[in-house]
Amino acid sequence: EENKCARYFTVRTEGKVVGYGGMWLILDEAHITNIAVHPDYRNRGFGRLIMQTLMEEACRLSIERMTLEVRVSNYPAIHLYDSMGFERGGIRKGYYSNNREDALIMWNFHIQGEVRISG
Repeated sequence: EENKCARYFTVRTEGKVVGYGGMWLILDEAHITNIAVHPDYRNRGFGRLIMQTLMEEACRLSIERMTLEVRVSNYPAIHLYDSMGFERGGIRKGYYSNNREDALIMWNFHIQGEVRISG
């Protein structure tokens, strides 16, 4: 059964999936649910490609803003989101169940102006 509120994308290279990302669409908002890149393929721009793809899809669907949570210790991801127009919005204490790490809430309130839709 298809979930019309969810969008997921994969990145493939060398014949294998090396990353994926997903979001839920709720009214005029997109919530990034997960983004992951295999450790052997990090620092090659795949995370940025996944984010760009999610943002382009949200724009295509007339979504105005996006939000996400990221581990406060995940500095590379925070840097990526900062560079893509996301702002820090707050902290969710003990958000991650495996180690009770806090999550940083980030927002991009103007994705329509951040994204150039390709092809």
